[in-house]
Amino acid sequence: MKTLAVIFALFTAIGLLSGSAVQKRDLPVVNNLFTEPIYELHSGDMVLRSGKGFISDMFRKFNQSGAPWSHAGILIWENNEWQVYHIMGDAGDSLSRIRKEPLRSFCNSHSNNGYAIYRNSGIVQNETVIKSYLDSLSDIAVRFDHHFNLKDDGFMYCTELVYKTMLRAGFDNIPLSQLEGENYVAIDNLYRHSNISKITEIHY
Repeated sequence: MKTLAVIFALFTAIGLLSGSAVQKRDLPVVNNLFTEPIYELHSGDMVLRSGKGFISDMFRKFNQSGAPWSHAGILIWENNEWQVYHIMGDAGDSLSRIRKEPLRSFCNSHSNNGYAIYRNSGIVQNETVIKSYLDSLSDIAVRFDHHFNLKDDGFMYCTELVYKTMLRAGFDNIPLSQLEGENYVAIDNLYRHSNISKITEIHY
């Protein structure tokens, strides 16, 4: 999607310049306020976070409901801890690949204002399928899609990864948004469905 790609490139450039300026100063150490949710979690749950900074602000603008979320990933139980599979286009890294990181890190309060976890009741029985699909994407090192093209599975942006994971798990009722006649997946598209319920929402 040309318009979204151009906007992302612009904000990435701004974010890179701002990040370089910040690195020159000593930043205070901030404790991570994240605590493990008390609710039972499942592999396949969606994790949404509200990031800080230029890039997060840009992605929030594409939500249709004014939702605060700017990034999304899929929760997987692995090696006795909750991991989040996600993909993002880091400033200055044109080869950003799918990655996984602990839930505590993904939702940390250093760089996020909060997070939410949603569950799709239509895919809760397909945890093995979800894990296998995400591992297959990791094996081929799927990279961030700077062109926001839903038709290319070799490159994905964060919400596209979540959307296509749900498709692979057999759930095809996620609505899509449009910009200049092209479909894209906004973060609030991912949970605005009767089959999808909020497990928890935390703001720091």
